[in-house]
Amino acid sequence: MGNKKYFLFLIAVVLLLTQNLLAEEVTPPKSLLEAIHVAILYNAKTRSKDVEAERYELQTKAVKAGRLPSASISCTHQSFQSEQGTQAPDPWQETRQKSNYCGLDLSVTVWDNGARTNAIKAAEMREKWIKSFNNSTNPLVLYTKGTIANATIQAYSNLIMNQEALEMYERDLEFYNLLMRVAKTEEDKNRIRTAQNQARVNVTSYLSSIEVAKSDFQYNTTVLPSENIDRYEATVQKLRVPENAEVAMQVALEKSPDIQARKYALEAAEYDYQSAKSALGPRVTLSIHRDTYRGWNPIEQNSVFYTNSHYIGLTLIVPLNIPSYYSLRAQAKAREQASLERDASLDDAQHSLNNIYGLLKSQYKLEKTYKANYEELKKIIDEIERKILANEPGLPDIKYILDQRSEMDGAYMGWQGNLSSIVSNMSSILQVTGTLFDETYAMPIHKIR
Repeated sequence: MGNKKYFLFLIAVVLLLTQNLLAEEVTPPKSLLEAIHVAILYNAKTRSKDVEAERYELQTKAVKAGRLPSASISCTHQSFQSEQGTQAPDPWQETRQKSNYCGLDLSVTVWDNGARTNAIKAAEMREKWIKSFNNSTNPLVLYTKGTIANATIQAYSNLIMNQEALEMYERDLEFYNLLMRVAKTEEDKNRIRTAQNQARVNVTSYLSSIEVAKSDFQYNTTVLPSENIDRYEATVQKLRVPENAEVAMQVALEKSPDIQARKYALEAAEYDYQSAKSALGPRVTLSIHRDTYRGWNPIEQNSVFYTNSHYIGLTLIVPLNIPSYYSLRAQAKAREQASLERDASLDDAQHSLNNIYGLLKSQYKLEKTYKANYEELKKIIDEIERKILANEPGLPDIKYILDQRSEMDGAYMGWQGNLSSIVSNMSSILQVTGTLFDETYAMPIHKIR
């Protein structure tokens, strides 16, 4: 009985541990970069790109395997029987013969003017190209890390904006309830009720929008956001970008998966061209053959006979192939195309960085203006609240107070919208430089003022 209880206890422990492992949850991301990191780790949409990379790895192995000797074995069994005769009484003559044959052929290219070596290097470059391409930070390349990161940034920003608006209208309701205490005329009370009703409608609307935003956030990251998710100001402080467009371009040349992919594509095209060029020249192959033949007549004694043969030879092959000539020209065009696309990608990166940094400078200036305007209006509202709570005389009329509150809300949302644009443009810089999800990237925080 004691052993049975011990056995059941072990089963319970194992089940409990298994349940805890299965129930392990990812910590809800608090910052934008944490959200991007979680999304890249757990969003299954990039799996197709992993499979694509595996396909290229196998293709590289297939090209490398072409250096190995090729071998073939062939075996044949034959049975022959014939009968001959004239009119009776001459007897019929019967002939029978059986045979077995087995042969082994080995061949290997011992010299091809570098065609195979260049083909292998081209395959290796294409493998690097696809891996860099699949690590792209470009949001326009579907099902890559860049696509997932960009969708996460949008979901994150949308969630923050909706939360800021919700909390602002909730503060408005509290203020209007306080203001109702000092309203003396029915006209003033009606004005406050109108503002309250509009605020309630807005609260209801943004509560619904937040649920949608959370769902969108979870769809991209696979987890719900932290209850204390960073707002725009904290996000701007945590994002790291180079000081200017020139420094950012240098980072992009080193870090950008998109630029690296163009580089590998050009190198692959160069090796493909050299391989095609070498294929037009002579090559030498080594061939080895060995076979065994055994035949016999099943109706005659001592009729078995054998044949064994083998040979080893070197063959010089000089191809006279017109299609290969056109293939070489096609590879030259592919090399030219890859070079032009590489140069275009560099120009695009520099142009994008110049534009983004120009926008950021103006947005930082606007951010100061928006913030100062909001803080000035908030001082007025804070003073009104203080007087109401202290029952001090000298309050402005209700219409003026409501107008000031409305202006303050507009200034606040304008400020948040400007911060949202700053976050978006800083994220774009990280996308262009290729450091959006580079965990090894650590650059001092620079302020663009």
